[in-house]
Amino acid sequence: MLQVERDLDTRPIVLPQLPPGACGIVCQIQSDDDDVTRLKSMGVCLGRKVELVKGGDPLIVLAQRVSVNPCDSPGCTPPPSNH
Repeated sequence: MLQVERDLDTRPIVLPQLPPGACGIVCQIQSDDDDVTRLKSMGVCLGRKVELVKGGDPLIVLAQRVSVNPCDSPGCTPPPSNH
């Protein structure tokens, strides 16, 4: 279960209860360790602002403040092609 606090509402709700386009702050994550690790690797962690892009299955979430380096940056090597 992933709970968020709405920007103007401090009562936590589960993420699927957010309407599409609404934002919240992640305030609690209850899941097994593998799921928590996976969420963190996607930028979803405690205190992170998230926006529900699309509800349902799959649930699509935009995590704010996620940084990436383009592959043309020094030290960034793209993975080998499988082709």
